[in-house]
Amino acid sequence: MNNKNFITTFLKIIERKYVLFFIYLASLFISIYIFHYLFTEENKSIVDNLGNLNIFLVNNWFGWFIESVLTQGIPKINVVGNISTNFFLILLIKNLLMGILVYFIIQNYNKNFNNLFIGICLILIFYNPHNTHIMLDTGAEEGFLNYLMIFLFFFIIGDYKYKSLFVGTTLSAIFFTKESMFILTFIVPLVYIFLEKKHNK
Repeated sequence: MNNKNFITTFLKIIERKYVLFFIYLASLFISIYIFHYLFTEENKSIVDNLGNLNIFLVNNWFGWFIESVLTQGIPKINVVGNISTNFFLILLIKNLLMGILVYFIIQNYNKNFNNLFIGICLILIFYNPHNTHIMLDTGAEEGFLNYLMIFLFFFIIGDYKYKSLFVGTTLSAIFFTKESMFILTFIVPLVYIFLEKKHNK
């Protein structure tokens, strides 16, 4: 099979329903696993022998702030109750949730675009190892902020049904994620309202 036939066959495969999504999920899972392994190997003190997270040691800059707030019990991810203290599960829950949202936000950006467009967008988002490392992390605000900035970008340039609601919700989340985002969350709504009024939306 020559290169042209291979590319044609590959494009036909990824255009099948859910094929690209499952390839993306598998790649995301593998990336999270590799990140977990490398991170815990380099920072052995943040997990115990059972793999449970010691949140006070996750980030050298913020650990003692967290410890001063959490005065009793062990920290856990809370999504309608306590789910886990296992570091790998924490990474998995956070990044699968955010990663799946990225996929469907891009998918709904424009119904006229096919899976090739989604694939190219995902490659552009995750191709840089440094950026991917930051996005997968849970110890710094950028681990959430990078995802939120991607959400905001597509919501603003896209034509979603509840566009203004999505833009406003994302900006609110960005505002409460990092204090340095104050200027961004102040200016973007003004520009957004001006542009939407200009286009009579």
